[in-house]
Order: sequence, then structure tokens, then C-alpha cells
Amino acid sequence: FEMDDFLIGNHSTGFCQGGCAAIVDSGTSLLAGPTTVITQINHAIGAAGVVSTECKSIVSQYGEMIWDLLVSGVQPDRVCSQLGLCAFSGAQSESTYIKTVVEEETKSVGDDLSCTACQMLVVWVQNQLKQKETKEDVFNYVNQ
Repeated sequence: FEMDDFLIGNHSTGFCQGGCAAIVDSGTSLLAGPTTVITQINHAIGAAGVVSTECKSIVSQYGEMIWDLLVSGVQPDRVCSQLGLCAFSGAQSESTYIKTVVEEETKSVGDDLSCTACQMLVVWVQNQLKQKETKEDVFNYVNQ
């Protein structure tokens, strides 16, 4: 079915704002969707998500830096690579690309989880900035 924006507590999650297709399966208790939205739903209902621990670790180590980078105008898709948590996927020099490929080959699963958690946090912080939330309120919410 077609769905409009997805709200939690009358606030937009930042996904599906222009409408999107959704599937409801009443035969399962599994909730699937964009990781950032699932994390917000889990938080709203008091459930622990699979990446909750990694996410909280990224928030405590990089949360304020992510906020500051976004506020300063850094493109969201470059934030995690600037912090060294993800490989940059945009235009880069050949030597940088080769270095990135070598680094990617030596990355562990934990590094991929850190990258995913960072990307989730970037989307979530962007959404909080759109809602004009204060930095203090946002990080108090995350650390609950």
C-alpha cells in the first residue's frame, strides 16, 4: 500500500516524506525497514535493537562531532568518511582510491558496523536539526 510520511510521536522520522510503498505482514512479529527508523521505533517502545550498543558507542565517541560537521555544512554522505568510520565513495584521486581499497580489504566486521551506525546517526541528527532540536536535548535523548 502507499504510505505517507512515517511519524513517531507526531514527529517525522525523515524517511518516506514524499510517500512510499509499504508492506504489512500480520503473520510475523519482525519489523523491517530503514535501520534508522527501526531504531527510533525501538527507542519509542522501549525495546533494544541489535545495533543499539554499537550505536551508543558511536554516539558517545562521535555524536557531537557529527552534529558540528553537519551544522558547518559538510555534506551528509561525507561525514562518516571524514571521521574515518567509512570509506569515501565519491570522487577521489587514484592514489586515495587504491589506499581506500587496501584499507577496505583489511577491515573487520566491527568496522562495517561502525560505518553503518555512523550513517544511521548522520540521518538521525539531520532529522533532529530539521526539527530544530537543541544539541543537548538530542544527546540526552540518545543516552537514555
